[in-house]
Amino acid sequence: MDTKQEGHRMMAFFVPKRLGREICQPIKTTAANWQNMTTDWRNKTMKMGTTQRSYNSVIAYAADPNFDRKSLTVDLAVDVQPGSCITSAGAAYVSGADCLLVLSHHNAGADAHIIVADRGVYIKQDTIIAVMGATAGPLAVAALTASGDIRTTTPDAE
Repeated sequence: MDTKQEGHRMMAFFVPKRLGREICQPIKTTAANWQNMTTDWRNKTMKMGTTQRSYNSVIAYAADPNFDRKSLTVDLAVDVQPGSCITSAGAAYVSGADCLLVLSHHNAGADAHIIVADRGVYIKQDTIIAVMGATAGPLAVAALTASGDIRTTTPDAE
C-alpha cells in the first residue's frame, strides 16, 4: 500500500494486480482515521463455514484400495454421511453386531446406493463418536472392530 500526503488529507492507494497490470484505487481519508483504517482489518475475523465430512475424515489408513470399501443398495431410513453407522437393512445403528460404516453422503430413501467400509482399514474412532453420539458411537466402534477386518487408530490427544 502506497501513501501520499495531500494537504490535510492522506491518500492511500491499494494496488491489486490483475492480468499483469496494476490498477490504482485511491481512497481518501483523514489523518485521524488513518490509524483506524490500518489497524481495523486486524481486529476483524472472517466466519468460516464447516466442511462436510469425507472418506478421509473417517479412514486413517487403507491397506488396499480395492478391498477397503464396497457399494450397497439399501432402503435408507435416515440421512447418512461419512462416519454414520447403519444396519444392513438401512436403519440407524443403535446396538448389536449388525453394523456398517458409511463412507458416502446420501439422503434417506428407497434404493440408495451407498459406499461402506469393507476390510483392511484403520478408522478414526473420534469421527464415528462425533457423528453417532456418545452412546451409540462406542458401541458402533466395538461392533465394527469385533471381526478384526476393521481396526481403529488411537484417538488424537487434546
